[in-house]
Amino acid sequence: MFIRDLISIIFFSLISNGIQGQLQSSSKDSLLSMEYSAIIKKINENEYSTKKLDYAKGYLSKAIANNDSINVLVGYEIIAAVSEGSEAIIYLDSIINMTLNKPDNFYPGNAYLNKARNFYTRRKFKPALDNYLEAYNFAKKYPNDQILFESRYGLGILKSRIGAYEETISIQKENLIFFDEKTDLNNSDKYLNTLFSIANAYSKLNVLDSAKFYNTKGLSLSIEMNDELMRKMFVLNEGIIKLQQGQFKDALLDISIGTEGVSKFRDIPNTIVGNYYLGKIYMKLNKDELGVEYLKKVDSLFNITHDIHPEVRETYNLLTKYYKGINDKEKQLKYLNRLISVDSILNDYKIYLVDGINRNYDTPELLERKEVLIENLNRDKNYLYLLLVFVSIVLGIIILKYIKIQKKYKERFETLMANNGLNIINQVSPSSDKIDVPLEIMDAVLVKLSEFEEKAGFLDSSITLSSLAKSFKTNSNYLSKIINYQKGKNFTTYLNELRIEYSIKKLKSNATFRKFTIIAIANDVGFKSSETFSRIFKSKTGIYPSYFIKKLEKSN
Repeated sequence: MFIRDLISIIFFSLISNGIQGQLQSSSKDSLLSMEYSAIIKKINENEYSTKKLDYAKGYLSKAIANNDSINVLVGYEIIAAVSEGSEAIIYLDSIINMTLNKPDNFYPGNAYLNKARNFYTRRKFKPALDNYLEAYNFAKKYPNDQILFESRYGLGILKSRIGAYEETISIQKENLIFFDEKTDLNNSDKYLNTLFSIANAYSKLNVLDSAKFYNTKGLSLSIEMNDELMRKMFVLNEGIIKLQQGQFKDALLDISIGTEGVSKFRDIPNTIVGNYYLGKIYMKLNKDELGVEYLKKVDSLFNITHDIHPEVRETYNLLTKYYKGINDKEKQLKYLNRLISVDSILNDYKIYLVDGINRNYDTPELLERKEVLIENLNRDKNYLYLLLVFVSIVLGIIILKYIKIQKKYKERFETLMANNGLNIINQVSPSSDKIDVPLEIMDAVLVKLSEFEEKAGFLDSSITLSSLAKSFKTNSNYLSKIINYQKGKNFTTYLNELRIEYSIKKLKSNATFRKFTIIAIANDVGFKSSETFSRIFKSKTGIYPSYFIKKLEKSN
């Protein structure tokens, strides 16, 4: 029943959009005999957008002819994907119209999401916000992790547009957790964009250590993934961070490279940011004329996009001040008027975005939490009294739990102090199960494993099962089996426990090492991130490394 209704709606939509006539009058009839996968292959292989669109419409024509409701929707998605600019909105709206009354965990949420992306790319933030919110609400009501992530990412970017950088960081860190749990990072430019958003927000808050950490991580990954645009964006951001640190010469080099790189990809928003900072640096270096040339490029690009990031607004203050200094009243008035125009646009966006995000995203999230609390309090007339009682009880529980946890932590600390680490190396007796490895090979590998442990080879953060097996002149399968048999754990666990044991011993014996930051300690003992180090340290010892260090310092 749903399919028939859907096909009926599709035909009306085709007629109203003028597509049906195009399909009948074109040469796409030959596509009806092709498999869907073959048509998609044609679309991917073709370089010309008009031909891609022809094939996409052929796909849709075939789906309609076959009463294939699933592929009708796919057809509309493909047409929207290969259409340019605002044209895509027509087809995405068709998907929404067809599925709005019978939503599932993909439609119409994904169509709203694609509309939001389209509007954001064209710097139309108001409809972008509206559609991100629609996608977010559908993804929550009809759970879809991917759409929830994408819409939340978009809302995080819009948060940064209104200067809510701490909230941007909070949202985007949720998305990093999503990536760590759900997706393959090797193929995800969205992971890079999320890192960039966090690094950029920390930079705006002048929390430069954190900005540097996430920017360096993103730059390294963008190189690994061969993503040239993102690499240039991270280089640009690195220059901005160096500028905040007062490293003008290094900043100038990075920002120049980054700006030139993003401009080649026609990334106008980041090109604007790059030119603004170049102009600002040259003016700080008393090269006002050169600085003004870059600031004029900002103005020229603004006239194309009619959009500018709030931080770049200072461009017009600098230009106005410069022309006032040389008594050029005509240009002073020109850029003063432009500043008024920029402020009008920024104020318009900010009012709408602040109101829209607060009303449709932040407020509903807060209200959900509030309703749970109010229900538990039975809405009594003595609400305030009950609330105070409730808070007192909760605080009491928290305090008792805190005392209990601190007691456990203290006991675990004392255990660690009494024992020389975790005793990983000799902790497990060999398994009683048979092992399918020749005895002479196992004996040789065990000797090399012993040397590996004694010489702390596990401190190399790049080591893998494959690389270690190669250095032992054996294969990964044998090495894995031997470690499982002799140590009672897999290779990763074995490696991590050796590192944790090493860190405990070194922290106990080396006062200078205890002064290092957690990330420095993590890197020193072979972990690539402080988060991973802290998590594994806690799981193996029952306490966090920060607590262990604090207690060590106190006991000394």
